[in-house]
Amino acid sequence: MKKIFILVALLSTLKTNAQLDTNILFLCKYNYIKQTDSTDINAKFSDYMYLEIKQNQSQFFSYFRQKGLQKMYKNMTEKVDIQTASQNRATYYEKNESEVITSVFKTKMQKVSDMITSSPYCYEQKMPTIKWQVQKDTQTILKQLCQKAIADYKGRSYFAWFTSNIPYSLGPWEFNGLPGLILKISDTKSQFIFEATDLISKPKFEKSVFFMYDNCKEVPKMRVKELKRLKVVDYLEFTKQTMGITVNYSNGGTATKVIRPYNPIDLSND
Repeated sequence: MKKIFILVALLSTLKTNAQLDTNILFLCKYNYIKQTDSTDINAKFSDYMYLEIKQNQSQFFSYFRQKGLQKMYKNMTEKVDIQTASQNRATYYEKNESEVITSVFKTKMQKVSDMITSSPYCYEQKMPTIKWQVQKDTQTILKQLCQKAIADYKGRSYFAWFTSNIPYSLGPWEFNGLPGLILKISDTKSQFIFEATDLISKPKFEKSVFFMYDNCKEVPKMRVKELKRLKVVDYLEFTKQTMGITVNYSNGGTATKVIRPYNPIDLSND
């Protein structure tokens, strides 16, 4: 019964704008590799991220996760039975990045939404000011001449490659503030890497896969960060806090916690 409730709740929070959004001025696609365990260089997970740039705002999200939500949405609207939906879970890409960042250029504000549970959470923040140091080094990425820049941001040191040929002061995740689009950025330990794989100006033939998280619950940023941490390191506590579920064994004993490694891109305390 609880699974049915979760699916219905999720259906009410998703709204597709794939048919409506024809105002994308520029689309940059990134291959994203992250190291999920800071002590294990082989603990890599890859994702495929989209940065959609419009006249007044941009949106950054996981292509696979958004496609997965579309698949889930389709299954629910077609009233697919729970057993079939469970079998389809691999196509929902639930392990891929659920965070969506919408940056509004005029106000210089960002809305960060995250489908951590069946109900989305969100908060607003100012677009970060990153103190970049532009270097003389150059590199060609996707036939674009790029220049190197370095900066420290949220507990990590980064080097980025940006191109002035594409005059958008944007990049993947929260990165911005350079005189051109960031096509590649990595922390110095190579634990988080974004590299552009495709650039499309005014993509007329490619519909947006973006799902809006409707009716998101506004909470403090630190609450979202804590829930994301718990979902990885202590799922039992996560389900207890978000759904009020305490897992017990049939004989009455409490389930043993499994502590997993957690290596977030954001190491700051704000």
